[in-house]
Amino acid sequence: MGPIYLIFEIEKSYFAYFTFAQQSLQQDVGEIAPYFIRVLTNVYEADVSETLRLECKLNGSPRPQVQWYKDGRVVRADENFVLESKEDGTQSLTLRKASKADVGEYVCEATNILGKAETHTSVVVIENFPLVSEPMEISTHEEFAPEFDQELRECRVDEGQSVAFECHVLGQPAPVVHWFKDGQKVEENDRVTLEMLPDGKQRLSISEARAEDQGNYRCEATNIAGSMSSKAPLTVRVAEEMEIERAVAPEFSVPLHEVKVREGVSAHFECALSETRGVKIQWFKDGKLLSPSPEYIIECAEDGRQSLTVYKAKSENVGHYYCVATSPVGKAETEANLQVLEGVRQPEFTRGLKNVKVKSGELVALSCQIDMTKLKRLPAVKWYKNGVELIQDKRVLLTVNESGQCNMLISQTTEEDTGIYKCEISNDAGSNSCEAEVSVQLIKPPDFLSSLNDQVVNEGQNLEMEVKVSGAPFPDVKWLKDGKEIRVSGTVKVIKEEDTGTIRLVLEGIKPEDEGTYRCIVSNVHGTASAKASIEVKPKEKVEEKFEVPQFLRDLQSVHVPEGEDVALTCQISGQPTPDVIWYKGNVPIKKDDQKYTITSDENGLCVCRISNISPSDSASYTCKLVNPAGSVESSAELTVEAKIVVQPPEFKRAMQDRRTSAKSSVAFEIEVNTSDVAVQWFENGSEVNANHKHLIEQVSSTVFRLIVKDVDEKTDAGEYQCQVSNVAGTVVSKGNLFVEEERKEELIAPKFTKGLQDKKVKQGQKLVLEAEVEGKPKTVK
Repeated sequence: MGPIYLIFEIEKSYFAYFTFAQQSLQQDVGEIAPYFIRVLTNVYEADVSETLRLECKLNGSPRPQVQWYKDGRVVRADENFVLESKEDGTQSLTLRKASKADVGEYVCEATNILGKAETHTSVVVIENFPLVSEPMEISTHEEFAPEFDQELRECRVDEGQSVAFECHVLGQPAPVVHWFKDGQKVEENDRVTLEMLPDGKQRLSISEARAEDQGNYRCEATNIAGSMSSKAPLTVRVAEEMEIERAVAPEFSVPLHEVKVREGVSAHFECALSETRGVKIQWFKDGKLLSPSPEYIIECAEDGRQSLTVYKAKSENVGHYYCVATSPVGKAETEANLQVLEGVRQPEFTRGLKNVKVKSGELVALSCQIDMTKLKRLPAVKWYKNGVELIQDKRVLLTVNESGQCNMLISQTTEEDTGIYKCEISNDAGSNSCEAEVSVQLIKPPDFLSSLNDQVVNEGQNLEMEVKVSGAPFPDVKWLKDGKEIRVSGTVKVIKEEDTGTIRLVLEGIKPEDEGTYRCIVSNVHGTASAKASIEVKPKEKVEEKFEVPQFLRDLQSVHVPEGEDVALTCQISGQPTPDVIWYKGNVPIKKDDQKYTITSDENGLCVCRISNISPSDSASYTCKLVNPAGSVESSAELTVEAKIVVQPPEFKRAMQDRRTSAKSSVAFEIEVNTSDVAVQWFENGSEVNANHKHLIEQVSSTVFRLIVKDVDEKTDAGEYQCQVSNVAGTVVSKGNLFVEEERKEELIAPKFTKGLQDKKVKQGQKLVLEAEVEGKPKTVK
């Protein structure tokens, strides 16, 4: 029965083929029976005493043993026969001096443990001799037998390419030419052309060479004086031979990795080759060759990926798998194990952990329940606190019973036991976890670290009372005045800072009625503490109010500022009562909530208007206006913003180009940039070029620059030239090469007259014209 091919539906990026063939599962990795990549030519021809070489090429693993036979008898190496075997599989038998005794049937036989192959040929030895002719009439031309002044040469060609034999033969009279292949006369057809070229050469052309075109070709020339032949072999490399020559030693860029699956789940092995050309892939399990089947799906991707899928793995599929890649020049393999987990399911919880709050010193108990209805044995159990595994000790007890209940107990708890606790269960099929938060509360009744102090406060000022307390949990706070609880309002604030233990009571704009006894009470679940202090309010003295007209002690000053900076407009003022201050840009009042402006005034009368990140649009007249019940006054100044000058980084509008010139001449490199505000430097082979008798540096226009190299020297001036253009915004470089050709010396030819002067007669007064023609290099006529 012939091979069976199964095609499975696979991803678009893959291709796969599967062949079931009769083969031994015990066959060693990479073993190949012998076969000939290139067989012997059907017939080999040689002249008497000429050297003749029979050649073929084979493949096989292990390396085959080779034996040559002539007419059924073993050929032994001696002074006439030379046997040669090369590493690439090429085999040859060379006859040093062919004779009639060498004519016969020859066989090359290759054998290894897997089989045998052979190739056959015939050897013909030809004697060249002058033809015996009948007496003939005497010719005016001397007759001579054909002879080759250009012999045929051996040719090698790839299958499908064109090839031609050429030779040139002399003889008198002109010889008649015939072509032969392996002793058979060659006739023209759609691929074979026989012709004589205009220069007298004989040519045999073959287009789209095939394997059957390989052989020994002979050109035979004959005339009445005799005959002579020239011969040479043609070797056609077939596709398989070329593929083997291009083959590389296989190498795995991605190896196999161990696979674990549950019973009934498909297992997938994958690896990748860096090169697949000429490489054969085989998969093995525990030393046995795997053939594609519904159970073992073998796939090969065009990008070198190789895969083996074990469909719905069972316990009998457990074992050692390896992928072997072989080519004519090497072998590579990668291996991995398959584990099938029998009847194991991923563990799960029926009850998870719950958050727990305890007081310091109390017992913490966490418990969860594993679902044992789906498991044959208990999974592994681990406990973690804040991601770190817990280890059982004298305070920590970890238990799990046969029913799957997991317990964790911590005795003599402290605040440090607070955290996130996790129970993790796992087996070969997977893992699961649950977690909960444990809070251990520290027991500490409230206590004052700093108490209240009696105070005397002027009417209208702010009153601030502060204490520092401790306690766990942090105490609640209550403030009382004369036994009544104080309520928070717009002017009454209570501030509590738990991280520092600070508690404040702030009363803004205190009044005479705020005078009294104040008490701070702090409490938590473990107790209460209090502190008190007396507050006396000193009334304001009534003073007759005086009025003073506002005035500027120091006026605004005009300023010039670069764009992007900050600027402050300042003035010094006075007035009674303190004047209101209004700022204007032009005639528009500046709003205090405008983030661009920061307006401040201090008790010494210093008024400031700060403007941030100014731009040309901020240029204007700014005015400060002062107003109180006694009157108003203004001061103005100009703000001038100097716009930034934007400098463009240089760019090449026209870069350097390579130049070719001859020695002793001049050459110019020229560039053009996008801006005129630049500095330009020229370099020759890495060294800066300065203007001198050899180099001329020019600025053609504001953006065009030129370097001229004079009297170019091939040795010193050839090489790489660079132009570096820079300004404050950046630097760019352009490169070009100078190629210098050797100075050509003009051919000198001695002068020679091709037409001399001729005698002429003219009458007196007539014009006389004398002509001559001359050749020579150079020409100079006097």
